[in-house]
Amino acid sequence: MRHRLRDRPSRAGGAAPGATSPSVSAGLLNLAYYSAVTGKAITDEAAAARDLVRHGMPDRLSPHPRIDLVSLPAAIQTRWRERRAARL
Repeated sequence: MRHRLRDRPSRAGGAAPGATSPSVSAGLLNLAYYSAVTGKAITDEAAAARDLVRHGMPDRLSPHPRIDLVSLPAAIQTRWRERRAARL
């Protein structure tokens, strides 16, 4: 599934006004689960999405309990770690 460019966070780390992170709008980020995995008290979905891109993806943290990164093919794991998951 492709997402429009305006739905992607800006390079500065924030989302464009009115834009939603593709992972949040697709239901791929479970806020309570991701907060528990990171050990951070994240209460905002946008903040969780930013943290996921900045820290979670390179550290191979799963954003949802139903996404098992270990069982994914190596090529997908590499793209996830390099924050290129939009190209999957």
